[in-house]
Amino acid sequence: MIDEITITDLGVIAQASLRPAPGLTVLTGETGAGKTMVLTSIGLLLGRKADPLVVRAGTERAVIEGSFVEPEGGPAHAIVIGAGGLSDDDVLVLSRQVPAEGRSKAYAGGRTVPAGILAEAGTHLVTIHGQADQLLLRSSLAQRDLLDASGDEELHAAKEHYSSCWQAWVSAREELAAAQRSENERERERAEIVAGLELIEQLDTHEGEDDELAAMIERMTNVEDLRRAAATARGLLSGDETGNGSDVVSALAHARSELDRAGDLDPQLAELARALAPLDAVVADVTLTLSDYLADLSADPEALARAHERRAELKRACAPYGGDCATLLAWGTAAAQRLAIIDDPQRSIDQLAQVEEETRNERDRAATRLSEQRRAAAAKLMGAVRTELAGLAMKDSGFTIDVTDTTPGVHGANDIVFGLTDSAGRVRPLGQGASGGELSRLMLALEVSVAGKQDRQGRHTFIFDEVDAGIGGATAVAIGQRLARLASNHQVIVVTHLPQVAAYAERHIVLARGGETTSVTELDEEGRIREIARMLGGDPDSQAARAHAVELIGASRVQ
Repeated sequence: MIDEITITDLGVIAQASLRPAPGLTVLTGETGAGKTMVLTSIGLLLGRKADPLVVRAGTERAVIEGSFVEPEGGPAHAIVIGAGGLSDDDVLVLSRQVPAEGRSKAYAGGRTVPAGILAEAGTHLVTIHGQADQLLLRSSLAQRDLLDASGDEELHAAKEHYSSCWQAWVSAREELAAAQRSENERERERAEIVAGLELIEQLDTHEGEDDELAAMIERMTNVEDLRRAAATARGLLSGDETGNGSDVVSALAHARSELDRAGDLDPQLAELARALAPLDAVVADVTLTLSDYLADLSADPEALARAHERRAELKRACAPYGGDCATLLAWGTAAAQRLAIIDDPQRSIDQLAQVEEETRNERDRAATRLSEQRRAAAAKLMGAVRTELAGLAMKDSGFTIDVTDTTPGVHGANDIVFGLTDSAGRVRPLGQGASGGELSRLMLALEVSVAGKQDRQGRHTFIFDEVDAGIGGATAVAIGQRLARLASNHQVIVVTHLPQVAAYAERHIVLARGGETTSVTELDEEGRIREIARMLGGDPDSQAARAHAVELIGASRVQ
């Protein structure tokens, strides 16, 4: 729902702020006053193409900002937040700047975004029915969406079930197609796998061998430095190699003995003596290990050369598979499983073909169920729309919905065609000859018929332009009644030149041209009477016109 729109330097409007009512708002004014610019401003907020010619003459840019109300977490909120914008609880702010020269800029939630984001979010906030938008109703896709929107929970459930079945069949079909590759491709893949597995067998390696070789090469390359360090450490721990000098073990034993003797005099020294006891075993163990290390440590040029060769061999072999032994062996495990499928492809293809057939049959059953629900919904919608059209001066024009079966697709297995019948009973598809006036009234009849059933969050906004073109009298009253009925569930904004329609307004906004600019004013009760009187006879001070205006307003409140 639109909370407020602020317009700056757009066409003949220098500055204006509009706050439509939650129900029915009408925009009126003489020709050329700028009513089109209000609709243009809303279109810009909904991501429509920006034309620099709409910028008011003598100014640098037009700026439009709109605040929209939608329950927090709604689809428009999700789109704006997903684009990096922010929201204030249930309020979204969209804006557009159109320079006199250069490219326009779009903003959503305070963040610069592509105009497409505004269009995507706006779809969930506003529906515009104008002369240009009537083309949408001629689309079979739009007709299908309207029919589905009119359905009950059973139709919605059938639609969701079909969508799930369709996706399952598409996945099964793609898996089967992948399995049915050409024999040459399978043989090429098999040859690559067999060669890789034979290489692994010939290498006779294990996970981590490349790391082990690297450590071995490092040790053998630096054998003299390692020997010097180990021998020095062993000599320091056990005395020199001739046995002269005191070793660490003897020193520890002597220290512990002295502390033990003094322990009777001071318990603290006894505790320290006990703390030294484990060190004897540690030092002895390290000394013995160093002796073994030195015995095993040798400079073997041939062994070093073999290690280098083995490491190079592993590196060459592993490079195409990830670079180390671990990834090579992991590839081998997966490749062996793949080889089992390739060597017996028919069994795999037969299984996948069975799954494809089962999902296709389930898809077709779901399509049949969806078709049944659509035909039931079409019968109800036709009746409701025909009732509405009879009150809109189209009682000789019947409304038909033809639901025919076709090849299953992502949205079902139906072609949906809306049509109008003339007095002779001939059916004209909407895309083949329905006039603009007929389409405008049909749009209103459809929206009124499905308004309470559409799955929308909060009060959606419907904007009607030229819905009353070429009509008057009782038909104009009927249009006003239906707009008011639609406004009981949603926000409705209508641009009208008919006083019978304006009389039903919850809020009446008038645009008046004064020199080079237009003022935008929300009317009070007296202002409404004067404006409707003007629309009736051109003279807002005419007593007869004022009396008629009061009568129209009073009659609309009784409805």
